[in-house]
Parts: sequence; structure tokens; C-alpha cells
Amino acid sequence: VSGQPRVLGRVIDSFVATYGDGLPALLEREGDAAAQRLRWRRACHSARSALGTIGAQSILARVMQFERRAADDGVPLDELASEAVELHQELQTLARRLSREFDG
Repeated sequence: VSGQPRVLGRVIDSFVATYGDGLPALLEREGDAAAQRLRWRRACHSARSALGTIGAQSILARVMQFERRAADDGVPLDELASEAVELHQELQTLARRLSREFDG
């Protein structure tokens, strides 16, 4: 982060601590369709700035696309649920990779 390795380390540590378990809200299937869509959109919204801060542009784009699709009642819930699981796993994988790279 602007040539400040300690700041970068803190940012990465924070990301790993927050998203090491992915986004569990993306796995929740409780409530009606509207509640699920809202929960998924909120989870994605909260992850966007963290992903942007660490420069994870590819997954950021996927999260933003999912957030838009979750707002579209025309997209089948089952389709979104599959995408939600994939995003959750991608965030876990990214956090593990970052942890290995910056801890070791």
C-alpha cells in the first residue's frame, strides 16, 4: 500500500481474518427468496471494498456481478445459490493463498 509494507501486512491480515472462512452468509438458505437475495447482496457489498483494497480485481468483478444478479428477481434462486457457493469458496481460497504468501 503506497510503499508501506507494514500497512500492507495489516490490510492482508485483516482480510485473512475476515474472509478466511469465506462469506458464510452466501451459504445460508433460510428465509424466503427476497430475504436470501438481500442477505447475499449485503454480504457482497461488504466484501467489495476489502477486495478492491487488496487488488483482487477478478474476484471483485465476480462479486459485483453476483450482487447485481441477486437483485434481479428474474434470476432463479437455485442458480444464484450455486454461484454463491462458488464465491464463498473463492474467497476462502484467496484468503488461504494470501495467508501462505504473507506469513511464509
